[in-house]
Amino acid sequence: MPRTSPNSHQTLHEIWGRIRQAAEMEAGTFVDTVLLSGVPHVFGDSRTEYDDVRSELGAKLEIAEADIHMIGSGRLGFSQNPDHLLRLFGRHSDLDFVAISSSLFDETALELVQRAQEIMMVGDDEKRKLKKTRDNLFYGLLRPDQLPVSCSLSQSWFPRLAGPFLHEVTRQYPVKAWLFKSHSHARHFYTAHQARIQPAIQQLLSSGMA
Repeated sequence: MPRTSPNSHQTLHEIWGRIRQAAEMEAGTFVDTVLLSGVPHVFGDSRTEYDDVRSELGAKLEIAEADIHMIGSGRLGFSQNPDHLLRLFGRHSDLDFVAISSSLFDETALELVQRAQEIMMVGDDEKRKLKKTRDNLFYGLLRPDQLPVSCSLSQSWFPRLAGPFLHEVTRQYPVKAWLFKSHSHARHFYTAHQARIQPAIQQLLSSGMA
């Protein structure tokens, strides 16, 4: 386990504080000041370690370090996934990243338009992924795990995200990344998500489950 294991009283206190922020802060403010800002939970207070990971991942994905941001339970110490909301970051967690590149987004979107008929003929699973990707495009988002497997982005990102990595933290947890067209698209997407889950977070807190 990394040195920032969520077992210490101090770390749990910090996580609890962020949970309270998630329940009480306006969604956009939470995204700006907590989800997309500061040093993630998994790195403790080490900005240098976080920047090293961003630099390495950016080099692998050919995206600037400044356009790589950790989100999810690795960032907050708890999950924002509605299926296991507020679950603490642990040894079975993933490291989730936002990667922002307008040029790569546009290249992939154009490829999907040009190859749509070909992809539709491959099979039902590829049709389903293409339909889901079309929905994602509306939000300025591309998820490699939901792209048709023959798409260039899907084929190039999965091997790169599998490593190997140099940093201890990225060697211990699976690394995932979603591509956004711009910072504004990412902010709007996660603000809407935070607004959707906030009532459930408040309910969990009021029921004493968290």
